Amino acid sequence: MKGEIIIKKYFFVCSIAITLFISPLAFAEPSAILPSLIVNPGESFTVPLTVDNLVDLEGMDITIEFDEGVIDAAGATLQGGILENENYNLVINAIIDGQIMLVFYATLDLFTGSGVVAYLEFDAVGNVDDSTPLTFTQFDVNEVSYLYNTTDGSVTIANIGADDQILISPDITLHPNQPNPFKTITYINYSLQKPSKLKIEIYNVKGQIIETLIDEYKDTGNYQECWDAKDVQAGLYFYQIIAGDYRKVRKCILLK
Repeated sequence: MKGEIIIKKYFFVCSIAITLFISPLAFAEPSAILPSLIVNPGESFTVPLTVDNLVDLEGMDITIEFDEGVIDAAGATLQGGILENENYNLVINAIIDGQIMLVFYATLDLFTGSGVVAYLEFDAVGNVDDSTPLTFTQFDVNEVSYLYNTTDGSVTIANIGADDQILISPDITLHPNQPNPFKTITYINYSLQKPSKLKIEIYNVKGQIIETLIDEYKDTGNYQECWDAKDVQAGLYFYQIIAGDYRKVRKCILLK
């Protein structure tokens, strides 16, 4: 009887230990996310495809729909994503009728984790103020559908001028951040032709705001804001300037 009690205690302790050391990913279902972007007319651009809670990824099938009158799909790449050096291949199964169909498959060790798995390549072919949703119509992981666990994105074409100096209003000029890509610190420069109340926010590919650089009234002049990203994970980020009814979004890449 005493030996039986000891055995039960042993298995109880072991079960607690196993529970404590099981990764949280084992209890979470895979999810996929596309961001909402603003692009220039005629611009070639990339859209990060983020997938969370992958466990022992053997294969993944993803189909995304869009309005082919607004954007054209040009391809997709693993480069810069979490699967780039993780023994995976990406096949573009088809680009037809406003759809891009992707197949990911493992060639050796299986990946577990979260992050940007691929960058989708598009060309903006529509007119100013045209917009299209980016809609998941298939999201299968290891041959199981998780389509219900996806977040769609969108692309809007805006009349935002030249790439190296973008005018979002006659009174505000937003310049690209420098350096870009960057490892820890980057600088965002802008000019005001008249006093304005403005805000600059940094957010990730999920659309989550991770930092507000400024939210205040500024006089006429040239300004520079510093983003210190030493505590932020590497990846693709966006910064947005808002002044009244005007807003502009730009992208930047953080390296570690």
